[in-house]
Amino acid sequence: MLHTFIEKSIIGLLTLVFCSYQTCHATSSYLSTMSVEEKVGQLLMVHFHGEDVNEEAESLVQQAHVGGIIYFNWSNGLHNPKQVQKLSRNLQNLAQKTDHKIPLIIAVDQEGGVVSRLKKGFTVFPGNGALAKTGIPALAEKCAFATAEELKTVGVNMILGPVVDVNVNPFNPVIGVRSFSNSPEKVVVYAKEALKGFRKGRIISVLKHFPGHGDVTLDSHVDLPIVDKSLEKLHETELFPFKALCSEADAMMTAHLLVPALDPFNCATLSKRITKGLLRDEFGFDGVIMSDSLVMKGFLTNCPNIGEAAIRAFEAGCDMLILGGKQLLSEDGFELTCEDTLVIYHHLLEAVYSGRVPEERLNSSVSRILKLKDKYGLINEVDNEKDITVYVNTPSHKKLAREIACRALRNQEENPQKPTNFGEMRVAVFAPELIQYDLNLTTLATIGNETKTMFFEELNPTNDEQMKADNLINWAEAIIVCSYNAWKNNQQALFIQKLTNTNKPVTIIALRDPQDSEYVQNDANFIISTSSPDAYSIQSAVDILTGVPNVP
Repeated sequence: MLHTFIEKSIIGLLTLVFCSYQTCHATSSYLSTMSVEEKVGQLLMVHFHGEDVNEEAESLVQQAHVGGIIYFNWSNGLHNPKQVQKLSRNLQNLAQKTDHKIPLIIAVDQEGGVVSRLKKGFTVFPGNGALAKTGIPALAEKCAFATAEELKTVGVNMILGPVVDVNVNPFNPVIGVRSFSNSPEKVVVYAKEALKGFRKGRIISVLKHFPGHGDVTLDSHVDLPIVDKSLEKLHETELFPFKALCSEADAMMTAHLLVPALDPFNCATLSKRITKGLLRDEFGFDGVIMSDSLVMKGFLTNCPNIGEAAIRAFEAGCDMLILGGKQLLSEDGFELTCEDTLVIYHHLLEAVYSGRVPEERLNSSVSRILKLKDKYGLINEVDNEKDITVYVNTPSHKKLAREIACRALRNQEENPQKPTNFGEMRVAVFAPELIQYDLNLTTLATIGNETKTMFFEELNPTNDEQMKADNLINWAEAIIVCSYNAWKNNQQALFIQKLTNTNKPVTIIALRDPQDSEYVQNDANFIISTSSPDAYSIQSAVDILTGVPNVP
């Protein structure tokens, strides 16, 4: 038996060495024949406007030789799995028409819960905060594997997650329930399971946001946050998950924040001390380092323009630069056009041509990117269209999402007050438009004997909207309000306060950060905190309100 074990071990080792040799050989053979123009293009992950391949996409893939595409609802539709699958396939076919036929990394933010770009026709799982509240780490692996199955089926080969920021500041405006926990050890436990699930599903995962975005008071989309802690404290908390998980990670995303103990002058994305000195040299990470989006306002505070910012980020140690997304989270936020992206591409080219960026430095990053593509089978991938009905939004995936949502709510402390008997009452439901799609997938809109729903256009209802709400408030016998970070949206908080002063039974479903429930706890009749604004979590809350057994 020992002999057999040794034989199997040797065979496994030889297989690993052979596969590593093949990967290195494939990478070096590509690299040796690529032009500088093609190499620089591999550094860029971009977005474009179009629900299918168009002139923008052709320009980016064939002229700028970009290495990756990132999807957004507002730029690519993402209306249903079939549309996304067709878009991905046609983009890869476009890449096959280039000289080297190097496939694209196609990425999406699909963290679950708050950040889920693929919604229509997909299973939107509860987010990390809800996952950790289940108390069952194995569910994180199952959730990651199911997510990977759905993404791979529609041609997405990279997920920008999991988030491993430690949410030590409950009033953090950007992370909150996107984090697993305020405990670094707990974050590692759940993230490790998630990484395992993504690997099993053969999808590239990206740990984010290094060196840790969990204890900030500013949103880096708007300004540059500062994490002013001692080196010892950083290692105990912020850095802990990244160091613990870096040997299992294929890629890491930098955060646009200033950490004086690590580098008092440069934000993490622009800091050699942080990317090379800490992540590469001290932690030993040799995977792909990706920047967060370079259009974020906090990142650009100390750069004259995005072209210069891109060069500095690359010089600092980033291998891949994300140029996609909008500067602000609103629909009218600043974004890069296709022409802007081409200008940035040429800025990088000029930096190489002038000698500012040594070609050896360029080669090291491109090599990592190509190795990653080869490791996950992209280089020799066969265009084999998968049956969407077999892998996407399947009964088993829906059941898993339901289980996570139910367990997350069931494990919370019971509210001592009993919910209202809604089935016999006229019920008014108030919610932000942001969650309308998810809410409409639940039975909340039919919870009462008669139910009327009003959606506010933004998170803060306007004066006109509040005046219109008065008629609905007067009509109702009971009120349900879905809060969404009321703690940092003053007009939303004031509106909730107004509702709780009506002397009518008011129920608050806190859909995002749980401090919403603390904010109004003394005034509300009944409060449920879901820690995730997805349909399954909302439905689990409805089931509690209507007395349906909350069992997976």
